[in-house]
Amino acid sequence: MRWFFRITGLIFLMFALLVGFSALLPQTQTIERSQVFDLSVETIFDTVVNLRTHSSWSHLVPESTALAYGQMSGTGASAAWSQEGSVGSIEIQQTIDSSLVLTSVHVGRSSHVLTYVLAAEDTGTIVLLRSDRDLGGFPYLHRLRAKIGEARTAAQMDASLVRLGQVAKQTEN
Repeated sequence: MRWFFRITGLIFLMFALLVGFSALLPQTQTIERSQVFDLSVETIFDTVVNLRTHSSWSHLVPESTALAYGQMSGTGASAAWSQEGSVGSIEIQQTIDSSLVLTSVHVGRSSHVLTYVLAAEDTGTIVLLRSDRDLGGFPYLHRLRAKIGEARTAAQMDASLVRLGQVAKQTEN
C-alpha cells in the first residue's frame, strides 16, 4: 500500500512541476519567418488578400470546401470551413497599401493572428510572415506543447511561404 501512495505522490509532484514550468513560459507564441521572391509586391499582395487561394498555400487553411461569406478579397473578407470535425475561419482584418496584410485565423480552439509584411528589394519582394498565437491559461500545458512544437510550426510557415510564391507565380502568368 505504501508503494501506491509513493507512486501517486510522485505522479502528482511531476504534474505540479510540469504545470509550474509551463506557467513560466510566455502566454503568447510569436514566430517570424521570411522569404524573398522574384515577383512584384503587387502580385504577392494580390495573392495574400485573395481568400480563394489560401487553401492552396496557407499552413492553417486546409484544402477543403470553404464556405465563403462576404467579400472574398481585401479588408473584411472572410471564409469558413469544416474538415474532419474541425471548424475554422479566416478574416482579413486590415490591409495597408501593398505592404501589410493582417489576418485572424481560428482553427478549432486555437486563434492565430498572421501578419504579412511585403517590401520591394533589389532582388525582388521580401515577405515577412509573423504568427502570434494566444496559448491560454491554466493548466498552462498548451504553452509547453507549443514550445515543443515550435520548430514544426516554423517549418510549416516556411513551407507556406514557398507555396505562396508558387501560387503567386502561377497567377502572374
